[in-house]
Amino acid sequence: MRIALFSETYWPVPDGVARFLYDFKKELLRMGDSVFVFTAAGDGDFTFPALHFVLYPQYKVAVMRTSFIEKVLRNYEVDIVHIHTPFSIGTAGYIAARRVGIPVIGTVHTNFLRMAESLQGSRYLYQFVKLLWKFSKKLYNRCDRVTAPTSLFSEELMKMGYKKVYPTPLGIDIDKFQKDVSYKDIINKYDIEEELVYLYLGRLTLDKGIHHLIRAFKIALSKIDACLLIGGKGPYFEKLVNLTNNLKIEKNVKFLGYVKEEDKPKLMKLSKAVILPSKADTLGIVLLEAMASGSIAIGANKGGIPEVIRDGETGFLFEYGDIDKLSKILVEVAKNDYGELKERAYHEVKKKYSIKACVERFKGHYLSLLR
Repeated sequence: MRIALFSETYWPVPDGVARFLYDFKKELLRMGDSVFVFTAAGDGDFTFPALHFVLYPQYKVAVMRTSFIEKVLRNYEVDIVHIHTPFSIGTAGYIAARRVGIPVIGTVHTNFLRMAESLQGSRYLYQFVKLLWKFSKKLYNRCDRVTAPTSLFSEELMKMGYKKVYPTPLGIDIDKFQKDVSYKDIINKYDIEEELVYLYLGRLTLDKGIHHLIRAFKIALSKIDACLLIGGKGPYFEKLVNLTNNLKIEKNVKFLGYVKEEDKPKLMKLSKAVILPSKADTLGIVLLEAMASGSIAIGANKGGIPEVIRDGETGFLFEYGDIDKLSKILVEVAKNDYGELKERAYHEVKKKYSIKACVERFKGHYLSLLR
């Protein structure tokens, strides 16, 4: 099968969609398929000139000719177009596919409306994002099939006016997180003295709820001696640093900045738990990685996270913003090993969220559209 993937970002851009598509393409190639990545940022097969996106400079908006994409699709005899973002790249991919007569499948990775609620800016900024979301819905509703990472997010999208959305979980490269790795260099690199370590990895934005995690950690420190590692970059960085300083816990909280991909398994192995206190995540790839590595997954009961974590069975959930509950979980996790829970979590990820299982699910969609 010949598959064209369209996304505004691709590896090595540090975001979840870009990393997923890298693993996705790698597995498709391993299975013998041909894959062509079209992107505005990253090492795609076709990377177009782009301007930085005003709302979040990490992302770019591509400038390209649809006629060129049409030519590529024809020359390589592409069977199916799969769009992963609804902006310039995704739209161009859709238009080119329609002109060539190729089926189009679209995956909705992100709830931009929920993210927009947390944007630090004028009301005009929020209105602009609402317009983008409206456009996104129209684009996806014209695709031959639409998928989303979880059943919860699929149902939410359909309530918002999307046509039928097929829940199709994403996946991770489990082997990468199962390797025996030494994290001594990480301990030295970040000068970690505490034996008990908690970890957050992701964008530093308001919707991620990191401020709730920091406040909960402050409460937990009255009962435990621990270190909180916060990895990632984003516009909320300075406010988080100021919050940490104001709470007088700067000695126990370390901001790591951008974390290299090769360091992620080490950080996961080092950490007792990985926390995702977000209200906007549609799946929570970092939680899957935590469960694969043997770390305990803790997440807010929001978005797609409760579909990944079964509370008390494969991890722990708390209501978004419930600082007291989160602090109690942090203390409880410190006191117990939870070996059986971690074992259940690993087997669930291996069965449902491996990149191999993910690709097989999507190839089922592709074949269905090609019949």
